[in-house]
Amino acid sequence: MSRGSTDVLVRGLRVLGIGIREQWRVFSLAVIGSALYGAMTVASAFVMGRVTAQVIVPAFESGHTTAGAPAGAAALILLGGDDSGGASGSEGSPVRVQAIASYDPEGGDGEHDEKVVDATDGDPVTYWTTETYRTFAKDGVGIVVQPDGDVSSLTVRTDTPGFTAEIRAGDSPTSFDRTVSAAKTVEATTTFDLDGSGRYLLIWITALDSRAHVNEVTARAS
Repeated sequence: MSRGSTDVLVRGLRVLGIGIREQWRVFSLAVIGSALYGAMTVASAFVMGRVTAQVIVPAFESGHTTAGAPAGAAALILLGGDDSGGASGSEGSPVRVQAIASYDPEGGDGEHDEKVVDATDGDPVTYWTTETYRTFAKDGVGIVVQPDGDVSSLTVRTDTPGFTAEIRAGDSPTSFDRTVSAAKTVEATTTFDLDGSGRYLLIWITALDSRAHVNEVTARAS
């Protein structure tokens, strides 16, 4: 660097130092704002990556997708919590799955049968919901899904995390004699690894606080 260039650099740094001393509040706000902008840019890239990998690609592969899927998936991810249930839950090929009925063996009025289809419509904004309970004294309630073949894992997405569920299997949509997963506290996204499968699978909810939503169910085969 020539002497002239060095002199210009030194004078510039002096001017900069004077400006920082005289307007230190403005300078501090500028630094904080730049840092926040950088953090938000990284966060948005992270969310979009998760949305693409966890919702958009599986939805197109399984044949279920809607215009609202990306926004809904981003909202669920931003809620926090991702219990993938182990590495095996993210491996394997997608299997088409269809929600077909609610399951309430101890009740007579059903569990919002009209919203069952929303659990596998490809849109994480919509959901199937249980009834609202002041106290939950039943052994359980649930939603029945029918996969197109054997599956090794079932992933549940919800915007009411905190309820407890397990997966049961049966050869009839009204009888489930096999428990094929461990019970889990369901977070925003929870994957149940299955020890066996069946023609019909039941997401069996055994504990909840007021109500539980199932926004989206997807399945994979090993």
